[in-house]
Parts: sequence; structure tokens; C-alpha cells
Amino acid sequence: MKSIIKIGLISITVIGIIWAIIYFTKGIGNMEDIPISAIPFEQHIQKRAIDEVSGKDFDDASNGYTSIMQEIQTESSITLGNGEKSLTQNEVDNCRKTAFDVYAPIFLNYGDSYFEKSSWDDSKIKSLRATATEMINMKLAERGYERYDSLKNIIGYVDDYYAALTTIKKALRYSEKSSLNEVENAKTKVEKFIKYPLTNNTKLKKNLKSSVSTLESLISKIKINKSNKEKKEKKSTKKRKQSKKKKHHHKHYSAYDYYDYNYDYNYDYNYDNIYNYY
Repeated sequence: MKSIIKIGLISITVIGIIWAIIYFTKGIGNMEDIPISAIPFEQHIQKRAIDEVSGKDFDDASNGYTSIMQEIQTESSITLGNGEKSLTQNEVDNCRKTAFDVYAPIFLNYGDSYFEKSSWDDSKIKSLRATATEMINMKLAERGYERYDSLKNIIGYVDDYYAALTTIKKALRYSEKSSLNEVENAKTKVEKFIKYPLTNNTKLKKNLKSSVSTLESLISKIKINKSNKEKKEKKSTKKRKQSKKKKHHHKHYSAYDYYDYNYDYNYDYNYDNIYNYY
């Protein structure tokens, strides 16, 4: 009886060992079945990027990317008991780069297509600019590569858009009293914004062209006013010269006139005395 019990226990032990070996071997062959906490953080981020970003539409991919970047930030801020950070800077950079490499194609494709639209939402283009700026500041895209240039383009498009709105607003301040040089410079500045992709925006394009037209009309009026003013000033100067010439013109008198002119008619001449004198 005891022999049977020993054999049973041995059998159970052997089966347990065999099952454990099989389970362990299976686990090594399929890393995805291991709990996340047992996987290196970089592998965890890679898995999240594939699951939550890759193949998703822009909104879902953006939410996934933002969540992943927040987790990286949180994990990197943890200090271990020995005083070291839970992640080295190199690990942080690698994790961010992993998420960026998956999200960047989706982001850039959306950004390019968005500026092809005929109307743009302020909150949307500001969000695109902020994300592109953050990617560049984190050095996720290297200078000189296509992704870097594409990110810079998005930033430039948004900056140009708001600069164009400001320029249009300033153009409305000019009047016929403004200097010709000021108005001509304003027109040149507005014309610089009539370019891609700003002209895809229907409202902006209309306002840009309207501003140019208004400034051109104003330039013509200023030139006409300037010409009329110069003619008026020239005519006024001529009249002043003629008036001044008349004031300096004197009448020439004859000897007889001079004598009469100096004759004292108030003197009481006594002709009788004169006669007696002779």
C-alpha cells in the first residue's frame, strides 16, 4: 500500500515538473503572454504603439500617442530606492522614438491633407502646430530628413495663416492721409501671403485679394491727391512771386513831376511882397 502511495506521489511530482517545463517553454516562445510588468519597458511601449496607434484613424491614433507619451513621462519621473531613475535618458529617448515612428506617418498625412481643405478650424491647426513643435523639440525627427522638413512645414503654414490675418487687419488702418510709401509697403506684405497653402482657404484668399484691391485703389487716390497738391502749390508759388514783383515796382517821375511833387501847397506865398521887392 505504501509503495502504491509513493508511486502516486512520484507520478504527480513528475507530471508537475513536466507541466511546468512545458508552460515555461511556451512562455519563452510567446513573450506577449507574459504579464506587462515582466516585459522591459521599451517592449511594452512598442506593443502599445502597435495596438493603439498603428492602423488607426487620426483621432484614435492621436489619443493613443498622447497616452503613450504621458506614460513615458510618468515612468521617467519615478526615482528608485537606490536614488536612480527608473529609466535612463537613453531609454526615454528610445521609447519616445518608438511611439513617434508609428504615429508620425499618420500625423503628417493628416496635416498635409488638412491644409488642402477650403476652411480651417483654429483649435485644430493650433493643435497640429503644438504637436509638430513638440516633436521637433524632443528631437524625434532629425534635421535634414523628410519628416523634419514636413513638421517644419506644418509649423510654417500655421504661422503664415495668423500672420496673414494680422497683415490684413493692419491694411484696413490706412487712409488717403497715409504716405504713399506706407501703403505700397502694406500692399507688398499682403501679396506675399497669396501662396500655397493659404490660398486653399477660401475665406482667407478672398480677404487677401480684397485687401490688395483696396490698397491699390488707395494708392491711386494718394497719387492723384499728391499730384493735385503739387499743382496747387506750384500755382500758389507763382502768384506769390507775381505779387512780390508788383510790390517792388516804383513809378518814375519827370523833373516837372518831381517839382510839383515837392511843391508845398500849404505855404502862403505873398505875391505883393514879391512884386514890391522887385
